Amino acid sequence: MSMACAISLVSCGDDDEDPVATAITVSSDVTSAEYGSTFTFTAEDDLGNDVTSEATFYVDGTSISGTSYTPDAIGTYEVYAVYEDLTSTSITIETVVPAEPDNGFVVSDGSTYTTDASLFIFYADYSDYGYNIWVTSVYNSETEEEIDIYLAISSDETYPGDGSYVYDSSLSSLPMAYIAGLYYGDTEIIAYSAGDMDLESLDLTIADLSIDEDGLTGTWSLDYDIETEEGTTVSGNYTGAWEFLDYTSYTSSKVSQEKDFKFKRVSLPAISTKF
Repeated sequence: MSMACAISLVSCGDDDEDPVATAITVSSDVTSAEYGSTFTFTAEDDLGNDVTSEATFYVDGTSISGTSYTPDAIGTYEVYAVYEDLTSTSITIETVVPAEPDNGFVVSDGSTYTTDASLFIFYADYSDYGYNIWVTSVYNSETEEEIDIYLAISSDETYPGDGSYVYDSSLSSLPMAYIAGLYYGDTEIIAYSAGDMDLESLDLTIADLSIDEDGLTGTWSLDYDIETEEGTTVSGNYTGAWEFLDYTSYTSSKVSQEKDFKFKRVSLPAISTKF
């Protein structure tokens, strides 16, 4: 009888059911990437089975088609997967502002632009008040992306030299970054000025400035960072040639007058302090 009982116990063990998954997890090939990148998701149950092809993926609560997703804005997104009656816990992915391109700029919405030319502009003569206004203008000669940064310097100085020009909301120190404007073709992307007090910060660095013998051409390196009070940021750089324009007379033997100088749209707030 003892032997029969033992045989019976072994027989009962052969009737065990196959294990059943009780949870799934979702993962992404990357969790952080530059704006414009695509994220690819996979799903796996707690038995180690890949259930990606049978799962449905959700981004911020909305199902997507397939396993890949390209966010349409900078920010963070919650992702989870559903497989049969199982729902995974969420993971977070994020898109970040792309790195600024060489000879170009990037805006905090993820837009990037390239620039291939620049102007060094004598914009306004306020020597009676002890200062003058210059503009560094970098732009794309074909598509007309353009960013203009105004500088206020002492009228004792011939032109802005190498150095850092930082925005001062009090407009009470020289030299300083004064105003900035950003345009795309005929569209004004950003226009901010000290007078409107919507400029949070502006920092321009001029380096390796050279001036040819004619005084109308040269080369330089520019690096700039801009932020509005609303939080929009612009970061960019330019290394290459510049051409001089005397905007006070709007004449130049080196610069075509057919170019639409969009910085004309920006009004100049008065600098209250007389230097």
